[in-house]
Amino acid sequence: MQACVAEPDQFDRYRIGDDLPVTDLSPARIMVINGPGCGSSFSLSESVSSIGRNDDQAIQLDFGDSYVSRENHATILYDEAQGRYLIRWEGKPNPVRLNNRILLGTEYLDKWDHIHIGKTTLCFAPSTGGRSDQHVTQHATKH
Repeated sequence: MQACVAEPDQFDRYRIGDDLPVTDLSPARIMVINGPGCGSSFSLSESVSSIGRNDDQAIQLDFGDSYVSRENHATILYDEAQGRYLIRWEGKPNPVRLNNRILLGTEYLDKWDHIHIGKTTLCFAPSTGGRSDQHVTQHATKH
């Protein structure tokens, strides 16, 4: 498994004091922070984003992790009424973990949540406005 320099405890420092207001329209992202595809980033739409290995998946994790299902391993959807994203496990054989807990249904995503699918760890980065976005992107993709 490919290691990534973006260790979970390093993200914690951005949780504290990262209180810049959201002033831009940059989309929320899913970043691969550990495992195959480390450093990859996917913009989320304000609708439904499916996660899988096939090329028709919005979040295509085709980096050699066979524990990720070909299609619809999990789905990230936007709740317009709440202005928040949710993640849903689609009942595939390999579990999805949200912050090291098995996801059995649908849960809201919070800033910097970690999603584990197979050998791949993803991080949810909501739209946080210019400066914060840059810090997170640089930090998550550093090798």
